Amino acid sequence: MAAALLSGCGGSISSYCNEAKNCEGGNDLDEEACNLRGEEIADLADLQNCSAEYDDYFDCIDEGSRCNNDRYEPDDGACNAQKDRLAECADIGGL
Repeated sequence: MAAALLSGCGGSISSYCNEAKNCEGGNDLDEEACNLRGEEIADLADLQNCSAEYDDYFDCIDEGSRCNNDRYEPDDGACNAQKDRLAECADIGGL
């Protein structure tokens, strides 16, 4: 499944994960894991007062992702700045 996922103002984790599952040929367990990971990242960001950084990153991922070669993600590097700000603010490795 897609490595990056999340729930900002524009979209939702569940719709993102559903799109990723459909693109990548996943199943319901893949979609559930995607949802859990997205919620975990959102909760960590919220606990560390990084909701704005999270929203910026998720909005970029949600709006920029598309299905290419069975991968649902934005163009390479398109959301790196937002990802780096979130990772630094919330001390989240492995985004």
